[in-house]
Amino acid sequence: MTEEKEILPFYIRLKEERQKKNCNLSQISDETKINVKHLQAIESGNFNVIPNTYLRLFIKTYAEYLKLDPKEILNQHELESNKKRKTILRSTKSSKAKKQKIDIRKTISNFNIYDSYYIKPKKIMQVIILFTFLISTYLLVSYLSKEQAHSIILNTKTENNREYMQDQQSNLPNDNILLNSKNFLEQNLIKSNSFKLNKEIGTNYTFQISTKENTKIYISYNDKDGARVKKCNLIVKKGELIKYTFSNNIYFDLLSAKHVQVAINNNSINKYLGKEDYSIRGSFDPQEKQLYLEFYSK
Repeated sequence: MTEEKEILPFYIRLKEERQKKNCNLSQISDETKINVKHLQAIESGNFNVIPNTYLRLFIKTYAEYLKLDPKEILNQHELESNKKRKTILRSTKSSKAKKQKIDIRKTISNFNIYDSYYIKPKKIMQVIILFTFLISTYLLVSYLSKEQAHSIILNTKTENNREYMQDQQSNLPNDNILLNSKNFLEQNLIKSNSFKLNKEIGTNYTFQISTKENTKIYISYNDKDGARVKKCNLIVKKGELIKYTFSNNIYFDLLSAKHVQVAINNNSINKYLGKEDYSIRGSFDPQEKQLYLEFYSK
């Protein structure tokens, strides 16, 4: 009886031992925490169902539950697995060798130089003609596409240039009329504000305006006697810089707050001009560091 058990596969021994003890798999699963399908796989020798990491642990736990020697069972499992792998390896090698021999013989018996390697001249000419046609078609389509793209780009550039010139002309102020009181009528006054500048202002300070678009600018100042003196009244082109040095109060009129960048001692005051496209009448008192602004609709 002992000899018969020794030659039986270990998983059959486990199954027979369970049946002797009248244990069902559900009961064993509850007590060992091994899934029933894994217990069934062990008893049937279908180990591919079980993750390789847990296989030995499950076999050991199952053997311990059935009061069998876990070391003996694991050793038998190892021997059977090695034997099975060697058998599969020999079978695979034998099968490959046999298949290779059959394939070589079949290839040799069916080998035909004419059918395998020889191509008829007519077929070669057909391939060359087809290839030439495809290349010609590709080159023609590429050429037409480039011409069309070039035409579209030229038309787009022309249209953009036309729109740009129209915009430039619409943005150009009237060259014959300088800024005057008509640009700052009382009924067009939107709001008035004053701001205290925290920057250091010396005895002399610079007041500068750089233009972002064509616009109109008027600047005046108080002389030593306090009289108002005109410094400039200009129609200025885009990209120009107007820069003066003063020591007393200054007064400035701007046709458009959006078209200029204004600074005192290189410190921008544009944040006080706002984001709306208003005309602005302003003044600056260097003694009090006070900026006064009036915003007018155009």
